[in-house]
Amino acid sequence: MATATANTRVPASPGVALATLPPGATPEPPSPPQPTATLDLTPSPTIEIDPTYLYLLTVTPTPTPDPYSASIRIYAPGPMSKVISPIDLRAFIETRFAGPAQVELYGEDGRLLYRKTLRTYGFDGQDARLALLAPFEVHAAGELGRLQISTLDANQRVTALSSVHLLLLSSGDNQITPAGDLREAVTVDAPAANAEVFGGQVNVAGKMQPQNKLPAFVELVTADGQALISRVLMLAPPDGTSQPFQTSLPYRVESRTPALLVIRQSDQRVSGPFYLYSQPIFLNP
Repeated sequence: MATATANTRVPASPGVALATLPPGATPEPPSPPQPTATLDLTPSPTIEIDPTYLYLLTVTPTPTPDPYSASIRIYAPGPMSKVISPIDLRAFIETRFAGPAQVELYGEDGRLLYRKTLRTYGFDGQDARLALLAPFEVHAAGELGRLQISTLDANQRVTALSSVHLLLLSSGDNQITPAGDLREAVTVDAPAANAEVFGGQVNVAGKMQPQNKLPAFVELVTADGQALISRVLMLAPPDGTSQPFQTSLPYRVESRTPALLVIRQSDQRVSGPFYLYSQPIFLNP
């Protein structure tokens, strides 16, 4: 009589292959269960952030570069905005002027109400961003003021300056106007920036959009801040357009001398400067 072998087969489900144990084989014991990681759901400590840092980290979109943009562009507050303390100032400074800067606020009688010296930085070719709160105090219900931003070079010479008139209020609410004209008020056709000038005379030609009815000045300023020569530009009253100008600046130097070609205009309403443009040149005998 035939006897059955120990090789036992179990019918498999369709499509599933089952292993067959050979005679005398002993199945391996199952592996012991592994410990399961436990997820720690303990809440993390709450981190408190100083609101000042939140203000400084506020994202301000970088404007699209414009070849005619001013070296210093004040986006807010706009001209003749009505402001209470502190003034929320937002501005951009062209990359080549990034570095030491000053923000100042003057009352209608020329008294200094606020001054802040700081350093700005431009990254990856982007213009430097300036955002700060400028506190002030006025005793009358309101008065005219001038808010100005200036940049300085390594010799502490002012290299650019832009201003905006504001109505300073002791109380009430802000009434912010749109930004003014953000294009550079001066275009110099000659000489070019960093030009080497010879012969004892700088011939200057360009265009300027006057900021007020006061005359503008063209100067050569040396590294020590002294003006070698100054000429008055008599321009027509401002009408929103640029006016051409030409002038010559005689000079005398013994050796190659770096200088700034400066074009500036004073404030007609509040004592002090209102606008300044500059570019470096080199004077040679």
